[in-house]
Amino acid sequence: MVLAGLCFATAFFFKTAVPGYTMTAVVFLAAGLLILAFYALGLLAQEQEKRARTLRVILIAVLAAGLMYFAVVEWIVIKNSVSDEGSAEYIIVLGAGVDGTVPSVSLRDRLEAALEYLSANPDTVAVVSGGQGEYEDITEAECMFRWLTDRGIEPRRIIREDRALSTSQNIAYSLELISADSRKDSPVIAVLTAEYHLYRAKEMARREGISNPLGIAAKTSIPLLKINYFIREAFAVTAMWLGL
Repeated sequence: MVLAGLCFATAFFFKTAVPGYTMTAVVFLAAGLLILAFYALGLLAQEQEKRARTLRVILIAVLAAGLMYFAVVEWIVIKNSVSDEGSAEYIIVLGAGVDGTVPSVSLRDRLEAALEYLSANPDTVAVVSGGQGEYEDITEAECMFRWLTDRGIEPRRIIREDRALSTSQNIAYSLELISADSRKDSPVIAVLTAEYHLYRAKEMARREGISNPLGIAAKTSIPLLKINYFIREAFAVTAMWLGL
């Protein structure tokens, strides 16, 4: 009971006191509930041992199957969390949160990767993609444009896509702008996003018609936040596979 209580307290802390760690809170909540479930089965075994044993076997089997599935999805996500080789003519920089007019930690990580790539590839054009969300004073696209140009990237190399409110919209609307800007029918396009998000972003790019999208991984700078997002991504990938 003490251990379960500690799990619930930790879940409450991450949910209420630390922004952006909702999935970590969910993990601790689930751990607490599992501990309580096994504790309850122990109490039941004192009166109905056979029934408690059956329920315990079922619970363990379901838990093992869930963990195996989670491990497979995480392997796919991790395997695809590194940058691809090759030079892209266009990169789609996927947006993230903006604190007023300042990029959030996640967005700054992506911008650092975009700055590095654009500096190393002077002929590449970036499409910075993201609309304006709640608590954001400007669009994510405008925030990224200002950040990159302030650090020396020429404005002519940046196209602002300021309507998108989801990853699929990021890619679809960016492709419209690339088609209007490019002189080629099929330019080489890369998607730049956080490493944990790269598999899903590239899969969505394929669904939008990019036959062989490159991926550029932006490293998440806070280790605990990276773990939180890698866990969350398993559920996001599952939702994508299910078409949700």
